[in-house]
Amino acid sequence: MKSRSLAVLKLLSSIFTVMLFSFSVNASVIFDTGIPSGWGCTGNCGTAGADGVVTESPIAGNYGWVSTSGGAAGVGLEGLIGTNGSVLLSSLFSAESNDDLNFYFNFVTSDGAGFADYAWARLLDESFNQIAMLFTARTLPTGNIVPGMGMPTPEATLSPSTVEIISGAPSWSPLDSSSGLCYDSGCGYTG
Repeated sequence: MKSRSLAVLKLLSSIFTVMLFSFSVNASVIFDTGIPSGWGCTGNCGTAGADGVVTESPIAGNYGWVSTSGGAAGVGLEGLIGTNGSVLLSSLFSAESNDDLNFYFNFVTSDGAGFADYAWARLLDESFNQIAMLFTARTLPTGNIVPGMGMPTPEATLSPSTVEIISGAPSWSPLDSSSGLCYDSGCGYTG
């Protein structure tokens, strides 16, 4: 018999970074009408379609995003709290043991390595205890930024397993006044 578990998804972004995502568990959750009912955002979160360097979601429809532009002070992963950040917390959902939980991430940053942007996603149980770290990213001047250097190791299978930044000053609306700017080497997006 397969066991059932209840979980929440917590997506976080810190400093002047935006992380966007699309995901599915059994059936796709597509953000056509905004953040789903029952989800919570501390800071600045939203949904959007293709915009600037960001293409439409690979599963169709809009994608969800979490930005530090307009974020809240002191939001961050234990030991990695920056000046500001944002958190998007899903509503409680259930899944069978061994069910696939698929995510598509794009780490977008106008800050470079001198400002060490980071983002992650993790799965929590109904008591908000971490079940698994799913994704991490951290700005570096060059090389792999996924998984994030000095961050917890993702327990999920990432495909590809490592990702470099597509360098340049990313143009994207959720970056707000930092859209099209680059403050140090390592700016860009992962695609």
